[in-house]
Amino acid sequence: MSKGATSRERMVTAAAQLLRRQGYHGTGLNQIVEESHTPKGSIYHYFPGGKEDLAAEAIRMGGSVVEAEIADALAGSSNVAEALTRVAARVIEDLKASGFQDGCPLSMVALETSALSSKLQQICSAAFASLHDVIARSLEKEGRSTEESRALANLILCAYEGALLLTRTHQDPWPLELTVATLRQLIDGSTGQEARSLE
Repeated sequence: MSKGATSRERMVTAAAQLLRRQGYHGTGLNQIVEESHTPKGSIYHYFPGGKEDLAAEAIRMGGSVVEAEIADALAGSSNVAEALTRVAARVIEDLKASGFQDGCPLSMVALETSALSSKLQQICSAAFASLHDVIARSLEKEGRSTEESRALANLILCAYEGALLLTRTHQDPWPLELTVATLRQLIDGSTGQEARSLE
């Protein structure tokens, strides 16, 4: 890996970490430079659009990491409900370790920029859509219809993101734990007759 590529990746990684903790407006270029230990001039060399371009890459990276974690949990679990519990347990550990400061790498930026930056809005939208599709496909593999799987995947994402916000706000894991437990009951009970007939 070249020195240039290493510097670029350090900037993207630092930006992703800061964005999930502080949001877009709370994160400045000087802080990214400091955290990544890179020359400030390198930002505009690799990201001509400045902060917006750098944030775009950080969001893409954050979305890819979350998607990979969900995919790994699904691959190592017997069903979607179990995978959801695994993901939540890991997130709760990370939240506790960060003093409940680290949020979702997508929602923090999406809330701030969806009405201000069409570029970042589209990237966040695409990332959430990709997460939705991963969950929906797994639900469909369990025997649900495409329509039911997509609706249930949407509910899971909405409930999870809301629970994560409340968990950070209360600085206590109970909102996420309770939400996941409720979602597990819903998922386990949502399998239709068609799915049961395959068992």
